Amino acid sequence: SPRTTAPAVFSVIMAKEPLGSDDRHRLRLVHRSDQYVEPSGEANDDDSGEWRLSNRELCLFSMFGVSWVVTIDDTAGKSSHFLNDAPSMIRDRYVYKWLLVEHQRLCLLALNTECADMSKGIDDTRFAEMRMRLLTFIATYNFAHVSNEERHDRFYKRVREVLSISDLLAEVHEEVVEIDNQLAARRGELLNHVL
Repeated sequence: SPRTTAPAVFSVIMAKEPLGSDDRHRLRLVHRSDQYVEPSGEANDDDSGEWRLSNRELCLFSMFGVSWVVTIDDTAGKSSHFLNDAPSMIRDRYVYKWLLVEHQRLCLLALNTECADMSKGIDDTRFAEMRMRLLTFIATYNFAHVSNEERHDRFYKRVREVLSISDLLAEVHEEVVEIDNQLAARRGELLNHVL
């Protein structure tokens, strides 16, 4: 079950050598270094939990947050402007996209909770307001692309994938349609009774 209030992680890690699969798994799922890790095999670029941006950069995604791993060596660390500025640059350019997706997830969880509360009794006015909030969410926050830069756009899509934004939206949409069908049936029964 997704977390709703626990703090999340957005970290930049400078590593002197590429991380092994156990260390990547521990980082991704916020495990301690002494915790046993089930062998997961090598991840590929299609795995939504890991994204290799370059030979030096790896981004690890989970429900807990994002860890950006930058591999450095002594010669590259001294000469590379990117590596010197990596922690602040990554935080400045990517944390806002991650926060946007977290906001999308929390909005959808709130709408999902409202749908569940409707099971206690459907109120036409409350439902109309909730449906309007869903339409506002779709128009304001649900978009497929966030940037013209491929790296930024791929990061945004990966975070949406990991946090199951499309699944949450589909679930809320399905519940809203179901409630609307129930209200339409109720109005039809009332109309038939009046006529």
